[in-house]
Amino acid sequence: MLEKTEWCSFRWEHANKHDKPRVMLVGDSITAGYFPYVASIVEDQAYASLLATSKAVDNPDLIHEMAYAFRHGNSSYEVIHFNNGLHGWHVSQEVYANKLEEAVIWLKEHAPAAKIILALSTSVWVKGQPAAPDQEKDRIIRFRNESVLHIAQRYQCEVNDLYTAMNGRPEYRTDDGYHFHEIGKREQGKIVAAVILAKL
Repeated sequence: MLEKTEWCSFRWEHANKHDKPRVMLVGDSITAGYFPYVASIVEDQAYASLLATSKAVDNPDLIHEMAYAFRHGNSSYEVIHFNNGLHGWHVSQEVYANKLEEAVIWLKEHAPAAKIILALSTSVWVKGQPAAPDQEKDRIIRFRNESVLHIAQRYQCEVNDLYTAMNGRPEYRTDDGYHFHEIGKREQGKIVAAVILAKL
């Protein structure tokens, strides 16, 4: 099932250079928000790339987009940070878990040397009320994060708990229910960069 607006954005920092390891961040607009901070923090040790997309894990085009991102410039990625849980609200918990597992299997098959980090999705709040959780969507997110934990354990992936780090921090949040002010993006960038650097 498609969303009202579908979109995709690719970015390769220092795309013409291969003298440092390269890391890939796969996610949605949340990932796009913290990516510049991650790229800046890790740049002394690695070059960062981004696939930000509206595609939920049930959308087969997610795999096609990852395939394009992975073959661009003959780049190989030493670390992949995967954060995909805030799209596809129509997807059942069972389907989400199955499709997430398929995505992880694909990553392991196509980037066998990469260390994979699976992020727990951030919470959702009531539009216009950054301090008030959206109870129904937050319940779905918590179920999805449980699937992330199980799959990470099964396939020996690192987990990055962005849910806990960003939960209960209304000062980080915009009024739209999903996204973060620059301070929140920067704090997420620090967290994501730290787990990536620890894996290099």
